[in-house]
Amino acid sequence: MAYILIVLFIALVALLISYYEYWGIGPQKGIVRRIPKKKGKYVALTFDDGPSKEYTPAILEILKSRDVKASFFVTGKMVERYPDIVKRMADEGHDIGNHTYDHFNLILLSNSRVEEQIEKGEDAIKSITGIKPALFRPPRCLMNKRIRTMILTKGYQIVLWSVSAADWGPLKARGIAFRVCHFVRPGRIILLHDGGSLVGSEGGDRSDTVNALPVILDRLIEKGYKIVPASELIRLAETADEISCLDQAS
Repeated sequence: MAYILIVLFIALVALLISYYEYWGIGPQKGIVRRIPKKKGKYVALTFDDGPSKEYTPAILEILKSRDVKASFFVTGKMVERYPDIVKRMADEGHDIGNHTYDHFNLILLSNSRVEEQIEKGEDAIKSITGIKPALFRPPRCLMNKRIRTMILTKGYQIVLWSVSAADWGPLKARGIAFRVCHFVRPGRIILLHDGGSLVGSEGGDRSDTVNALPVILDRLIEKGYKIVPASELIRLAETADEISCLDQAS
């Protein structure tokens, strides 16, 4: 009996985490996870936690070979380490979003430290591109009303996701590609990773993501999807309501 209760408890926690990740809890103003499918067969491709010298250049080559633009949510620390890769992202027309400086859990930080993480990440990107990033993604999707308000006050659009490739886990390339292509729908934002690790800001093996990417792109293109960066997906929405993650019909 105790074993059954433990299993049920774990399943409930997993369900709540999944609901929070894809739909959010509480106010959602300023957050986008999708746009309505009525806008057409558009999807946004996003990458977190880079840049990395091992995997980001390979991803950029694959995107370039198919004339696809994506959104990269980069950490300031890694931007400073690999500025040439970030410059290439900008030169090739990709979105570059702020993913903080150190990839810390913002909820655990004081207001002053949250501001520091946002501003240092922003400054690192501006030093390469000359432009303040417009998009922000909190590490691991973790934020509360306090964090959300602070991010929006700085003029950012918070971009989360509605399809996770789960490439941070044990899935191999085939499983990553299958998961994305199975769950994708028009208007969705896809989450992949080009850097980081399960617990740190770097060191993870993203080779399966690299190997899955050509399959994902080719299958989506075959199905008639137009793959765009998150900024373009957002521009397709005509009103704030149309980018609400509460649009269950999408």
